[in-house]
Amino acid sequence: MPLRLRAFDMSAAGTVAGWAESGPETVRWCGRDAPVSGDVVAGWAGEDGVQPYGLFHDDRLVGYGEAWVDDEASEVELARLIIDPTERGHGLGRRLVAELTAVALRHYPSVFMRVHPDNTSALRCYASVDFVPVEAALAAEWNRPQPVAYVWLTLGPRRVSATRIVGVPVAAIFDLVSDPDGHVRLDGSGMLVAAAAPGRLTAVGDVFEMEMDREPLGDLPMGRYRTRNVVTRLESGHLLEWAVGYPDGRLLGHVYGYVLQPVSEAETEVTSYCDWSAVAPAVRARMTWPVVPVDRLERSLLNLEALLTESGHRRSSSSTTPAPGQHVRQPPSSDNA
Repeated sequence: MPLRLRAFDMSAAGTVAGWAESGPETVRWCGRDAPVSGDVVAGWAGEDGVQPYGLFHDDRLVGYGEAWVDDEASEVELARLIIDPTERGHGLGRRLVAELTAVALRHYPSVFMRVHPDNTSALRCYASVDFVPVEAALAAEWNRPQPVAYVWLTLGPRRVSATRIVGVPVAAIFDLVSDPDGHVRLDGSGMLVAAAAPGRLTAVGDVFEMEMDREPLGDLPMGRYRTRNVVTRLESGHLLEWAVGYPDGRLLGHVYGYVLQPVSEAETEVTSYCDWSAVAPAVRARMTWPVVPVDRLERSLLNLEALLTESGHRRSSSSTTPAPGQHVRQPPSSDNA
């Protein structure tokens, strides 16, 4: 679907003004009572720090949203997002948020949204593209001058990891994880079917293909397929990371990796991670991230331990990288649902 985010043409302000189909929807959208005129929508572009954008299918406008850039607080708020009512239910809301987030991150790493508490469909949509609630105390502070208790969201983590201490020396573990066939043997997701060809990974740029099956995750009806993976980081005995791509060489943007830290001569702390920070907005909007849940990463580490040791009883933990820094600030004076 040829979707593009472009600077908003004010001549379409009247079209956007007509997309809210009821009084309550208008309040949830922009914090104003209905009706909202095209002149009002056009006037928003003149507000300090407001950057309006349109989401286009070919040359037809199907979505609208704004980035409110606050240079003083070094952050961006996404606001007044709305989709043409005739185009809803096709994932365009997720795509609009993902594209606006990419624009926001060009300015600052802190990205926020405020959502009317009754806008449950919007909350589900934003959660699907990595937005999470801010801390309760911060939300309470920002809501003090507001007419309603908005749900405040911030861009959440785009990296997950699981860690386990295994009673095996570093060298033996690296020997396993640097072999694509070893990935299949320890896989806890159920997705890896077979390495397409034998061969050990020894340098950045090494390529290995993998036969895959999406069915064990139960999320997308993809069935069997093949990926072409490229090693992006490699430090022998310590770190291996690879990017996942299509058979034609195009990369999806997310990476998986293992980090090994010796605890003693006989024990190693093993961390398995997935990072999707570089996934393009269009790809990120198509599916839920991470592709492989944390519990499957943890299962892979259990499998690794079982493969290399007789004992399966070690200490374990899982973690999620914190979101970008949250700056305490005064909320904008304009309301957004």
